[in-house]
Order: sequence, then structure tokens, then C-alpha cells
Amino acid sequence: MSPVKAYIIKDLVVPPNLEMKNQYVFKRQKILSYNIKSLKIKEHLDMDENLVLIHPCDAIAIEYIDKVMLEEPADPQYKIFREQAIFAVVNCLKSCEGGFCLSTGGSLLNNGLGDLELTPLKDKEYYVEVLTKKGEKYIQKLGLVEAPKGLGEQITKMKKEALKNPDQEIITIPTPEQIRNIPVEEWEKIASGCLGCGYCNYSCPTCTCYTEAHVKKDTNNFSKVRVWDACVLESFNLMAGGHTLMPNRSRRFQRRYSHKFEVILEQYGVLGCTGCGRCYKLCPAHFDIKKILTYLAKKGAEVKLPVIVNQ
Repeated sequence: MSPVKAYIIKDLVVPPNLEMKNQYVFKRQKILSYNIKSLKIKEHLDMDENLVLIHPCDAIAIEYIDKVMLEEPADPQYKIFREQAIFAVVNCLKSCEGGFCLSTGGSLLNNGLGDLELTPLKDKEYYVEVLTKKGEKYIQKLGLVEAPKGLGEQITKMKKEALKNPDQEIITIPTPEQIRNIPVEEWEKIASGCLGCGYCNYSCPTCTCYTEAHVKKDTNNFSKVRVWDACVLESFNLMAGGHTLMPNRSRRFQRRYSHKFEVILEQYGVLGCTGCGRCYKLCPAHFDIKKILTYLAKKGAEVKLPVIVNQ
């Protein structure tokens, strides 16, 4: 295996609270335009090459998003975006506030995912390792200087130190069975105080739900757009005639956790949570997902629902 090429990039600003989701599942995206008179339809598939800065937990999320969005029939907009995007994974040399990626099977460091791997050196300066041909092609366009030979050993030591002292609380993740064991009244107790605002969904790197609308431009021209949706919102289940399948907030709260830690795991073989902690940091009601998961694992192990046998 040929050695990984490394470079130095300067004056790169990585936001401390890196918003990852809006870089790949856009808040509002035009899907197509159409004319109801001529019946002409135009798909919007033009996307420019784009550098996407993410963390190791987000790189794991992208693997899951790929399973959902590229499963046949593949989402055409996401497929084009995936082909055009250059993913730069920024290593975390220390744990972020509220993060619990180690508990969900992740790491502070990248595990070979993405096109480029960045390790912080000092303010706005990063050590860049090239992981793919796409990443190499992008680096060549930037005209970066190759990293000094001895710097690679220093980076290796920094990574080992980060893994040695992660300074992160390890929590117990409930199993699918434990999630299923939680009775309805317990979910009502856990969800009390939830505002149902949707911030947890909007900040989650693995949430893919969206809704669509037809926007009128003039008498004959319309656009079909999709925007983020959230399963904790009552409107998410709204049907014709004003009927909603889940009017109870605690049921919607339960569904979110069941989907993340039961359904996705059983369907795709991965957790629907990367332990990024964004839902906790942005929740106006200060719901701590780590405390909730710990409680669910404990309570789910205690409660044993009766097994119904068909006669």
C-alpha cells in the first residue's frame, strides 16, 4: 500500500459548532420546475464541486445516509451531490461538549472515511491526509505545500494521545429489546416537558425526513421543493381532513427513540445515532439524550413485557 500523501492547509476556518446536516441534506431544495400549459418538466440536478467539512461522527452518519438515499431507486439530487462533494473529516483531538460517540461505536478520530482527513495543528492550520483520488485532485487544485517529512510522526503521537485520554463519559445504549420493553406510561413520564419543536430532528445528522410543496411562480409555472420535516412535530402525521396518526407528543417522542435505536439498527445494521450530542446542545428544554438513554437501558432491562402466544 502506497504511503498516504500529506499537506498543510492554512487559513482554514472550521466553525466550533460545525453544522453538518445542511451541507448534504439541504433545508430547502428545488427538485424540479414545470409548466402546466406546455407540460414541460425540468429537473434541477446541477451542482458544483463542494468541500464538506465534517467530524468523524458525521462521517459515520454519511455511511447511513448513503444506505437510505442511494438505495434503489436512488435519490437523483443526493446522488449528484455525493459525486460532486469532497468530504474532509476533521479529527477531534478532544471530546466535544455533550458528545458520546465512543458509546455508539464511534471514535474521536476518523476511520478512513471521506476523501480528506484533517488534524488540527494550530489556529486555522491543519495537517491534511489524502484518502481518495477525488481528494488528491481537489488538493492539487488548491496548490498546497506538502507536509514536512517528520510531521507525520508528530501527528501519530497526537492521535494516540487523543485516544488515550478521550475525557468522555461512557453510557449504556439500550438494545432494541429494551426499547420495546418500555411501557407507554413510562414514555409519557420521560417525554413530559418536551416542547415538540423539532430541534432534535433538524440538528441530527442521520435524520432524512422531508416534506414536499408545490410553489407557484406565475399562472403557468410552478416548482416542486422539499424542505426538512421532523417526526416529533404533530404536522408530520397530518392527513387529509385534519386527522393525525400520532396526536400524543409522548408517542412521537417514543417513535423517535425507537427509530434511532431499534428500527434502523435492525434494518440497516447500524445505530441511527452517532453520539454527536447536537440534539442536547440545541434543545430549548435541555433534554439530555445521554441521561434518557441510560434510563431507557436500565428501565428496559427491568421491565419484561408478556409474550403473547397465538392459540
